[in-house]
Amino acid sequence: MRSVEEGSPRALGSRYELRERLGAGAMGEVWRAVDRTTGQHVAAKLLRETYVYDADIVGRFIQERSILLNLRHPRIVQVRDLVVEGTDLAIVMDLVEGRDLRRHLREVGTLPAREAVLVTCAVLDALAAAHAANFLHRDIKPDNVLLEGGVPGDGSGVRLSDFGIARLAQESTVQATGLIGTPGYMPPELFQYGRFSPASDVYAAGVLLYELLAGRTPFAGKGTVHTIGNRHVTVEPPALPVHPLLWTVLAITLAKDPATRLSAAATAQALRDLPDDALDAPALPAQSEPVSWNTAQRTVVRHHVGPAVVDDGRGATGEDAVETPAGVPTGGTELRPVLPGPVPAAAAAAVSAPPGAAAAPPTVGLPPTAGLPPTVGLPPAERSAGRRAHAAGSRVPTWALVLVVAVSLVVVAGLVLQIVRSGGEPDPGAGTEARAALPVQREQSPPASYPSGLTTSRAAAYDPQNRTVDVELTVTLPTRPGESRDAVTLLTFLPAAASGGCPRSGVSWDPGVEADLAPTDAGVQQACAWRVQVPLSGSQTTVAAELELDLGTEADALQRWEEEARSDLDAALADASNNRLAFPLQQTRGIELRVDRGAVTQGESVDVLVDVVFAGGAEPVYDSGATGAASLTDAARQLGGGPPTLRACAALAPQASGGLLAEQPSARCEVSAVLGALETAPAVVTVSR
Repeated sequence: MRSVEEGSPRALGSRYELRERLGAGAMGEVWRAVDRTTGQHVAAKLLRETYVYDADIVGRFIQERSILLNLRHPRIVQVRDLVVEGTDLAIVMDLVEGRDLRRHLREVGTLPAREAVLVTCAVLDALAAAHAANFLHRDIKPDNVLLEGGVPGDGSGVRLSDFGIARLAQESTVQATGLIGTPGYMPPELFQYGRFSPASDVYAAGVLLYELLAGRTPFAGKGTVHTIGNRHVTVEPPALPVHPLLWTVLAITLAKDPATRLSAAATAQALRDLPDDALDAPALPAQSEPVSWNTAQRTVVRHHVGPAVVDDGRGATGEDAVETPAGVPTGGTELRPVLPGPVPAAAAAAVSAPPGAAAAPPTVGLPPTAGLPPTVGLPPAERSAGRRAHAAGSRVPTWALVLVVAVSLVVVAGLVLQIVRSGGEPDPGAGTEARAALPVQREQSPPASYPSGLTTSRAAAYDPQNRTVDVELTVTLPTRPGESRDAVTLLTFLPAAASGGCPRSGVSWDPGVEADLAPTDAGVQQACAWRVQVPLSGSQTTVAAELELDLGTEADALQRWEEEARSDLDAALADASNNRLAFPLQQTRGIELRVDRGAVTQGESVDVLVDVVFAGGAEPVYDSGATGAASLTDAARQLGGGPPTLRACAALAPQASGGLLAEQPSARCEVSAVLGALETAPAVVTVSR
C-alpha cells in the first residue's frame, strides 16, 4: 500500500482517485475517493501490504469478487469494485456519510432498549441476506456498523460493512493464532473447535445487542485472549436489568450451543415481536465489569443433519446444518450430562398445567436473571419448523417461542438425568467413546492472600474426553502512588498425573508469559513447581496454561489434582531451605527496620536498613548506606516497585542519597519504612544539639 499524503490526490487503479483519509485500523486505511467515470464519491479501503504480497490470498479474494459485488441489501454497504494493481489491494464500496456505531457508543454510553433492538435487527437483516448467499461476515462489532446521518434512528440508516475483510484476515492469521475476528465477539465454537457458521454470526450480533444495552460486551474484563475465550465457553453472560422477554431472546442468541440459536432472520423476528413494554425502558447506566463469574450449567446438545458447516467462509447455511465437533458421530445426538440452570417460574408452571389449560406468558414480575439458559436444545424437527415459520414472516408471539423452548428444556433435562442415574460409572477401559459422555470438571480454589498485598486465585477445568487441563491464575496486586511494576514472579504447581512425570512438553502458557519448571536457583524441593513471570495489567491480571494431562475418569480427579497443587505450594512457601528471595511476594512474612544508631547530634545522618522476614529468617533488601544498585534488590522491586519510603518526625529529613539527616533537636523521633503494602514497626532515634 503506497503512502498517500492527505490533500495530495493520487490514482487508485485507472478509475478512482483518493482524496481524503477517513480512518485507519488493523486492516488498513479508509479513504474518500472519487469515481472518475461517474463523478460519485465512494469509500476505498486500502488493505495492508501484508495481504498484497500473498498471491494465494489475492487469488482467492478475486475469485469471490462476484459474490461480494452481488451481495445486495439495503442494510449492507455495497461493494462496488476490487482493485488489485501494483502494491494496491483495495475494496471500493458505497460511501456512508455518518459515523460508525463504536464512535456513537463512546459518546452516549448505552442505548435505550428499543433503539438497541432496532439497530440489532438491521444487522440481523443484513446477515440473513448474506447467509442466504452462503456468505459469512465473521467480524460483527460496532466498528463495522455504520450509521447514515450519525444516529441510529429507526434502524433504516444502519449499514453493515466489511464483508469479506475478516475472510481475508483469516488467510494470513489462522496459522499464527487460530482465531479470526475480535475476541469479545467470538462464539464459543470458534474457541473450542475452530468452527464458524451462520449461527456464529448470530452469536456476535447477540454480543452487539448486549453491548448496546450494557455499554460493554458480556465477557469483558481483565485477562488475555485465552481468558476471554474461556468465558465465552464456560460462564453465563451476566444478566442485565432489562425486561424478561428481551433477556430471554438475548440469552438464546448467546447460547453456547450453536444448534440452539435461531437463524438471523428468526432472531430479528423474535426481537420485533417483543411487546412495547419490553422496549420502552430508558437506557441503562453503563454496567461495570464483573468481578466474579457464574459457571454455565448446561446440557450441551449437538445435532448434525445434512452437510457439515466447514470453516471456509462458504459453508452450508441450511437450517439443520450446524457445527459438529471433531470426534462426535454425525449420525445422531450427543447429550453431555451437565445439568441446565433454573427454568423460569412461568415456564415451569406452564409445563405442569392441566391438559388443555392455557399457558400464561412470562410476566414482568420475573427477576432480571429469569429466562432460559443460553444452551437450551430444541429437537431438530421443532427447530427447523420454527425457523422456517419465522423466515416466512409469520408473527409467532415471543412468549410462545419462550414456552416451546422451556418445555424442550425440561424434557432434555429429564432425559439427561435419566442417563446419568441409569448409566452408572463409565467403564474407564471403554476408550474415547466412554469418555465422550463425561462432563468437564471444574474447580475454583479459594483466594490466597499474602502480607505483601498479593492475592492469588486459581481456576481449573479438566476435559476427560480430550485429556486436557486448563488452568487460570488470577493475580491481584493493587498499585499505590509512586509504585511501578511491570511484572511479578510467582510460584505455582502443575502436579503430575498418577501415571507420569511432571507435565512439561504438553504445557502451553499464554503468549508473553515467561514460565518454566522452577530451576535449581529457586531452591524449591517439591516436584512440578513452576516459576511464572506475570505481566501486570492494572491491579488484576489473569494468565493461563493449557496442559495435555490424563487425570483419569473419576468424578473428583480435578479436585484431588488441585488439592495436591495447593498442598505443594503451602509446603514450598513454608520450607526454610528454599531460596528466600525467589518469590518474595508469596514468601514474605513482613519487613523490619534497623537504624545504625539510636542517638545522633544535629547535622549528622542516620543510615537505615530494611530486612524482609521469611519463614526461616530475614534478608536485607535495602541499605541506605550502600551505593549503586546493591542498595536495592530485586525482591524490593517486586514488593514495592522501588526503594522503601522512609517516615520520620520533622527532626529527621530524608536525604536524596538515602538515609535521614538530623536537622533539629528531638528527644524522641520515630522512624518507619513502607514497602508496598508492608510497613515496619517504628524505631526510635534521639537528636541532640
